[in-house]
Order: sequence, then C-alpha cells, then structure tokens
Amino acid sequence: MAAISLNGARVLVIGGSSGFGEATAARAAREGAHVTIASRSEDKLRAAAARIGDQCQTAVVDVRDGDAIAGMLARLGTLDHIVLSAGELPPPGPMSLEHMHEQANARFWSVIHVARNAQFGPGGSLTLVTGAATLRPPKGMAALSAIGAAVNALSRGLAQDLAPVRVNTIIPGAADTPLWDTMPADKKADRMEQIGRGLPVGRVGEADDVAMQIIACMVNPFMTGSLVVLDGGGSI
Repeated sequence: MAAISLNGARVLVIGGSSGFGEATAARAAREGAHVTIASRSEDKLRAAAARIGDQCQTAVVDVRDGDAIAGMLARLGTLDHIVLSAGELPPPGPMSLEHMHEQANARFWSVIHVARNAQFGPGGSLTLVTGAATLRPPKGMAALSAIGAAVNALSRGLAQDLAPVRVNTIIPGAADTPLWDTMPADKKADRMEQIGRGLPVGRVGEADDVAMQIIACMVNPFMTGSLVVLDGGGSI
C-alpha cells in the first residue's frame, strides 16, 4: 500500500507552539496539510503560526483541562492526524504532589481525553511524544519518568482500542529544544556539546529529527502500536 499523502490532510499538533510540535507542524504544512497548532500560550501560538505560514491556524487549550480538550476537538471536527507533544518540565528540585498531579494531567490524562473525544478520518493516526527518561529514569525524576512510561504503555493499548486509527509513540533522547532555554545560553551550548560527544551519532538531536519521525508515523499505513526510540544511540 502506498504511503498516505498529507496533501489536504487536517493535522492537529497539541504542543505545537515550539520544539518538536512546531517542527512537526511546519513539516506537515510544507507537505500540503492544513495544520492547527494548540497550546496554552496565545502569544507563542501566534509567533509559531507566523513562522509556519498561511496553512496554519491556532487553538488555545490547556492540556491539563479535559473539558477544554473536548471542546477544542468538537470545534475542529474530523481530523486526519493528531500529534500530542505537550508538557513542560517541572521546576528544579523534588516534585511536590501538586506538581505530580499537574504533570499527570498534562502528559497522561490529556492522551485519554484526546482518545475519547477525537474524530478521525480514514487512515487517521495519533502520535504521542514521551522521552528517554521513560526508559532510563534520571535521579530525582521517578514520578515524571513513571508518568511518561504509562503513556508508552497506554499508546500500545490505544492502538488496539482505536483501530483502525493508528497509534504510535516517539521516545526522543536529548535534543536542542526550547525546553533547555532556562539555562544560560553558554551553559546550554556546553551541555549540548557534552551530551552529543557521548552519543554514537556525535551530536544531540534537533526538533526536526523528531518531526521527521512523527511524519513517518502519520504516512506509513502499516505502522501502529510502535514505540520508536530516537535518541542518537543513547540507549545502547
């Protein structure tokens, strides 16, 4: 079977105002898709939409709010592909129970709300993005790693429950995205170089590396239930 064309497809990228999400939306738009990017920040959405181009519209939504997600999906109607790449890093230091609940709402329950409320067209797909901490939890990130690991498991179950809609998850390693911008620029550059030297590919990832794989999940009609580790060889 031939690859699914994105020309004219309706694509929603939740978490599309920066990083992996914006890179995915930009790639999909270049391939002719009608793209909606969603996040909490209207200002960031406007800036990202301006960078992506005329085929991009925006939707403000708090992914921690299930009713808000349901309302957005009802307004958008039938979609061909949904990407969920939302969730911010918690503040440094031990996570409080409040932060744990917020992270679970943003990263895990948001997937449930999307799965329950989305309307997919023929050949549709749902692609999730977690992270390498789900495979190798760093010290002090037990709760966040567990939430992401739950999403990995959930995606494989949803591939069964939502079929014929295809569900896949990308598990990126270290990547140079705005998530690291809380660090001073020079320290961030040093950290990226240090991590990259330790990887078989010799560099950290870029947002577009992950976007390429997300697009592959959309267009490959035989791909579902897959957990794709994209970490430059960091897990070997």
